[in-house]
Amino acid sequence: MSSEATSSDYVDDELRGEDFGPSIDDNALAAAARQARLPFDRPTEHELAFFPELWEHKTAVEVFLLIRNSTLATWQYNPQKECTASDVRNNIFPPFNSDLDLIQNVVHFLTRHGLINFGRYVRSTRITRFLVRDRRKVIIIGAGAAGISAAIQLISTGFDVTILEGRGRIGGRVHSFKTKSGQVMETGGDTLRKLEDSPMTTLLHQVSLEEHGVYDYTTIYVDGKPLNDDKIHIFLTHYESAKGALNWEAHQREHRDENGLFVSRQRAYENLMNLSERSTLIKYFNHCKSLEEVARAREKHYNQMKNLRNTALMAENRLKKLEEQGLLDNDPIMRRSLKRDVATSIQKFDEVSNAFEAADNHWKLLNEHPQAKQFMHPGSDFNTYNFMLGFEEYLIGAQLEKVQFSCDSAVNKEHGVAARLTEGVAELLLRITQRRNLDIHLNHKVVDIDYSGVDDVKVKVQKKDGEIEELTAAIVISTLPIGVLKKSISGDARAPTFTPPVPAEKAKSIRNMGSGLINKCILEFDKAFWATGSRANNQSTQFVTVSPNIRTRGSLSIWSSTPGSKVLTTYMVGDSCKDSPDDVIIQRALQTLHKVFGNNCPRTPLSAHITRWHEDEFAFGSGSFMSLRTEKSDFDELMKPLKTSDGKNRVYFAGEHTSSSYAATIQGAWMSGARAAADIANDYVGFGFVDMSGTKNVKGEDEEGGDMHIDHDGPLPEGMLADGQQANGGVVNGEIPEAKKAKIDN
Repeated sequence: MSSEATSSDYVDDELRGEDFGPSIDDNALAAAARQARLPFDRPTEHELAFFPELWEHKTAVEVFLLIRNSTLATWQYNPQKECTASDVRNNIFPPFNSDLDLIQNVVHFLTRHGLINFGRYVRSTRITRFLVRDRRKVIIIGAGAAGISAAIQLISTGFDVTILEGRGRIGGRVHSFKTKSGQVMETGGDTLRKLEDSPMTTLLHQVSLEEHGVYDYTTIYVDGKPLNDDKIHIFLTHYESAKGALNWEAHQREHRDENGLFVSRQRAYENLMNLSERSTLIKYFNHCKSLEEVARAREKHYNQMKNLRNTALMAENRLKKLEEQGLLDNDPIMRRSLKRDVATSIQKFDEVSNAFEAADNHWKLLNEHPQAKQFMHPGSDFNTYNFMLGFEEYLIGAQLEKVQFSCDSAVNKEHGVAARLTEGVAELLLRITQRRNLDIHLNHKVVDIDYSGVDDVKVKVQKKDGEIEELTAAIVISTLPIGVLKKSISGDARAPTFTPPVPAEKAKSIRNMGSGLINKCILEFDKAFWATGSRANNQSTQFVTVSPNIRTRGSLSIWSSTPGSKVLTTYMVGDSCKDSPDDVIIQRALQTLHKVFGNNCPRTPLSAHITRWHEDEFAFGSGSFMSLRTEKSDFDELMKPLKTSDGKNRVYFAGEHTSSSYAATIQGAWMSGARAAADIANDYVGFGFVDMSGTKNVKGEDEEGGDMHIDHDGPLPEGMLADGQQANGGVVNGEIPEAKKAKIDN
């Protein structure tokens, strides 16, 4: 065996496991693809567009999938270290690791689109800057999850990024603070859901934060008393069945009213409930009808048996009488007739007796299993079922009367794997930004975004002291929430303006999108009385109190905390408590707790905080949802960049409201930022390979040599470059090959 083959094609198994990644098998590859939200056994449309050679042969697809899934598995195995082509190559057995160009391109594609090498990790390759200084300046409006994600991705692509944040902190609608006693109060997003396929899972692996599972239906209290597990299971089963039926129906056809608007999910559930009630009444009617028919048949058979018995007895008595009188032999016809009557009656009696026994058993069975006249008891049972709908309102962020009934409105709103963090989700974003040297300007409120120029965008900001400053950049990313965008197009002075105004189609899509609202009532006590005694376990930090009022089913019903915390949070969905004073909300919450925990609950909390996200000028709501007017194309319109007069995309949009699959979630915001960064890189840099040589830099005509940034681990060996590969990532005389210019939406 040659030394060249030994060094490049074969890696010791022990070295593979310790230094480069896991041993790869189909199960590991499938899990890696699933976590990255990609199909394990086929390429996506985006991948087919970027890798046109996959259309040529089935074998090419199989090799590509092996490399892609192995790349994902390698990254997920150790997300604190950059996943490079050499790492992936060492995790793929010969001969599939021979095409370094393909491996490098796959790594580049997944990195570009935020599927690997994102968050907080140590780079081992250099950052290559393809653009001159003025053309690579990007301003990001908003330092929430979307803005941070976009900034990290753009910096890795070679752009100079400045983040403008109107608040005096980062995180956007993810926020927490500590009380005087040191307890953490999370006023914004506090629960990470669907962690089985979320980029937030990777971020949690990159930082050291204590996380706790969220168990939504562990304990349900109705009228102050816990519901037994069997009954909880019945309600959950019925709710899941109802939701599954609606999802199936939504995929069959669209459901719109006479005005062309979508039917609401509330109406869909009511229609389903009406159908269930109607079906129950029909079953009750059929049961009563069957009971009556069986009773009549039973009575008929009984009378027949009675008549047959009487007939047989009369014939026997007549025979005995004739025998006593000595007249049997005198009238043989009469004798035979009477004997025939006896035999026939006995035979028919046996037959009718069997029929009577069957009817009697059927009658008893119907009485032992009566049919309900109502599908659901109108009292506590109906309220408990409605809480399930209230929990769905909590997941979506809006009352179901406002949410459309479609196959997209509730996608990825299932429970999934969920977790809360002891130090809060805001701490996760803060640690991700640490050591990234992000240029974040706090207390810089954007008042105008002017894209009327030829080749740049002017952003006017108001500083904390009231001073107005105008900044210029080649590219701008707006992560303004949907609530702020609605205020902006309506001319509200509290929201930024666009110069010129956004196009009519984008304005229409902004109006069509729903702006959800979830506020919180956060209470701090001297002890965690809800997690004592028999409930002192890891699942005791979440419980439910069913509201007797259907209109408030999603408010002050869901209670959540973290183990060891003395802070208890409850949620208010929609407008139910929007206009209520703080003291009224706190009193209602305490009354609910007293009903469940009695004297164990203190009369007053140590401290309390009520959020008012609908009044926050940097949010005007808590998230987006698909309203009765929202079309699937509205998401595309919301993502669509604004162009300057030179015809180039200059103002890009990110935020959870641009993510059709993960709207109103932290991971949706993070993914949208990565998507916007990929769009910018694709538009302005093209699809060239990353610089894997570690020795060569491509500079623009105005770029200074000191701008190159090389991270800790140094370059790859020269021998890792394939023959004929350009060290500058495929750039020839400053031009990107035409084959790499096809734009792919993430």
